[in-house]
Amino acid sequence: MDIWQGPFFGADEKTMVAAGPQGIYKTTDAAKTWTKVSGLRPNLDQHFSFATKWHGCYSWDPVHGAIYTTAMSHPAFKNQLSAPAKIR
Repeated sequence: MDIWQGPFFGADEKTMVAAGPQGIYKTTDAAKTWTKVSGLRPNLDQHFSFATKWHGCYSWDPVHGAIYTTAMSHPAFKNQLSAPAKIR
């Protein structure tokens, strides 16, 4: 996994989410397998970036199954998570 932010821990010791340049990934088996659950927020403005190389752009809400994205003083955006195929 190419992780730049996280892992963000969930409801138990086996559940985590992490952000990398290819998207948001989730594991429910203590990082044995990862599932891509969301893409990254596209940059709509040249003055800030939602890239994972910026500290603090992404945070996980495990209760509601959502990733929140923000950049500095700009509004936060909610990405609802899905569950496609697992990767190793």
